[in-house]
Amino acid sequence: MNYYWDWDRAEAEFQHALDDAEDQASAREWYALLRAARGRIREARRQTVRAVELEPMLPNPLVQQAHILYYAGEYEQARPDIQQALTRNPTFVRAHLFRALIDLQTGREQEALDALMRFRGMTADPEPVLVAVLGYAQARMQHPAEARAQLQWLQEARARGQYLPPELLALVYVALGQHDAALAELERARREHSSGLVYIKVEPLVAELRNYPRFQALVDAVH
Repeated sequence: MNYYWDWDRAEAEFQHALDDAEDQASAREWYALLRAARGRIREARRQTVRAVELEPMLPNPLVQQAHILYYAGEYEQARPDIQQALTRNPTFVRAHLFRALIDLQTGREQEALDALMRFRGMTADPEPVLVAVLGYAQARMQHPAEARAQLQWLQEARARGQYLPPELLALVYVALGQHDAALAELERARREHSSGLVYIKVEPLVAELRNYPRFQALVDAVH
């Protein structure tokens, strides 16, 4: 799904997986992402609700449910799922990341920034997505120099030969107001068939690019 963008084939394969998979919850989580990427949020929501029913004690189905609600713009509705996931696993990094993303969208930017800074300081080799979201948050909080430092970290990692999904650099450029640079990175992501590009239709962090013809061309190419 994420690389080939063959949606009809992906749909058929997921239907087959839902019939045969031993791990029904995981299959439904991934199927939900396919539905959400195409803007079919209600259908995606049905899959995550069922995944949580199948595995009520695991944190990941709850985070995936919050993920879909995040794409739908239902941020406060997503928050309890994140809290429940963290109750089950207080060190689940993905849950902390989504809590920060929700905070960024609901006027709690400082809380998000503080949390992201804590995680960024825990390791000299952080996950690139964490660096990108931190740079985004710093730019939104009017700390452009700090945001550019995160961007430089990403660029240097790329220069060393580490694969960096171009859409991650695009996030920082968006928040810095450098829309041409952001669109250039997203166009690079299209050329590379970067997996995260499939979600740009519903990703809130790039919402301000949606009126650009170049952005719409990207959405049309992927979907």
